[in-house]
Amino acid sequence: RLTYHIKTILGPVTPAATLGEKAAIEIVPVVAGGKVRFQVLAAGKPLADAAVNVLTPDGKRQSVTSDKDGSTPAFDAPGRYGVT
Repeated sequence: RLTYHIKTILGPVTPAATLGEKAAIEIVPVVAGGKVRFQVLAAGKPLADAAVNVLTPDGKRQSVTSDKDGSTPAFDAPGRYGVT
């Protein structure tokens, strides 16, 4: 059975924005240098080779894969992103 858990982060992203081991799977935004990456965590640890769908601020959907650190490629468009 698939269950979705919606998470919204408003304002700066801090380590307190993560659920850690409490969440089986979690996607956390990581902002640096005006760009955002999304890190996929499984029980608080980076998950490599995860399929991630990113809805960019211009409404386009991009399918990407997380790297060895659980991170997606960087996105530089300002605005709201949707990630699954």
